Parts: sequence; structure tokens; C-alpha cells
Amino acid sequence: MAGTLVLATHGIRGGPGSAADHARSLRAGGGWAEVRVGCLKASPSLAEAMADAPRPVTVVPLLMSEGVIHDRLRSSLHQIAPEGGWRLTAPIGASPGLAGIVRERAMACCCRLGWSPEATALLVIGHGTARSPASAEHAAVMAASLQGEGFAATAHALLEEAPLPVAAIAALAVGQVVAVGLFLDEGPHGDDDVREALAQSGKAVVYAGPVGVDPALARLIILQTDPQ
Repeated sequence: MAGTLVLATHGIRGGPGSAADHARSLRAGGGWAEVRVGCLKASPSLAEAMADAPRPVTVVPLLMSEGVIHDRLRSSLHQIAPEGGWRLTAPIGASPGLAGIVRERAMACCCRLGWSPEATALLVIGHGTARSPASAEHAAVMAASLQGEGFAATAHALLEEAPLPVAAIAALAVGQVVAVGLFLDEGPHGDDDVREALAQSGKAVVYAGPVGVDPALARLIILQTDPQ
């Protein structure tokens, strides 16, 4: 496949975070002339990733949903490359395969703990923001898609909107809960804030980490590049 694949990410701690790992995996698999990473709030910047990139350029947003950041990404691309030659795909969170990765992370966590999934609730945690309903809707849809997938119950929670994790866990009629974050990286939101919120629940809750660090995400990125 000719052209360039650009993995667009927000950035974390001044760098690309897990996007760099996914880019390395995709380079090893071949298929594109180049695979680059561009950050909105870190280095390398989106402008650096787009500079002299072999056309056509396919930009895959490593975001969980549309909304403010996705809109900012689209606007930045128009400013950086007004001449075109690039295509912006839907966010990686829109991939129907993401639910399977969430489920597998939760199942693997139960296996390590010796917990029966049939006696465990699965909680997916998104960011949530008053600036856009997209993040909250994505978490709710993800939880609904995982109902009946082997767990005693499935629910969603948000860090900055209701339902907050403590309330969501309290509403579950199950004593043990495995949580998966709908975040790309183990950063302030995807790790610190989630763990702090879960620690206040009073139930046996284990965090399986953010879904975005899973190596299987590379396979979904490839699927997102399909124009069909």
C-alpha cells in the first residue's frame, strides 16, 4: 500500500505514549511507505508528521470518540495541509472490534485473579465532558454491547460526568468488579484518576488498565484505514 499512515494522538507527558508502540508494530507489518505519529499536545507534532509525508496520507485518530478533540484534529489538518491529499478516518474507538479487546482484557484479569467472570461485573470507564456528549455516549454504547458477554453484569462510568465510578459500582448487585478504561494511555486520566476513583468504591474492584495500550489495537488501526 502506497502513501503514509499517520497515527494522530493527543500526546502524554510531552510524548506520543502508546501511539509510538502501535506505530512500531505497524511498520514491522509493512503495507505503507511510512508510518508516523503526530501529537496535538506533544512531540512529534501533527505538523511534523504531515511534513513531506508521501501522499496519499491516511490519518487515524487514536481517540475513543468524536467530540472536541476530534474536531480540533480535523481543523488542524485543514490548516497544516489545506491542499488536501489526506483522509481522516473515524476515531479508533468507533471500531466495532474495540469491544472485543475490552472483553479480552477483562477476562484475562479475571483469570489472573482466579475470579469467575459469571460472578464478576465489568465496568467500562470513559472520560466524559460537559463540552460534548460523545464521550459519555461512547462509554454507554460500549457497556451495552458487552451485555451478555460472559459477565454477571456490565455498566459504564465517567470521570467527569455522571455516572461517576463510585455510584456506578454501588448500583451493581455484584461484590467483585473488573474495570477497563476507555483511554489510550496510562496517563493522569487513564491510570491515576481511574485508580483513585475506584479506590473509593468499598468493593473488590480491580483495574485492567486502559484499552488503548493493548497490542491488538494495531489490528483495529489497519481496519480503520479501509475506505469502505
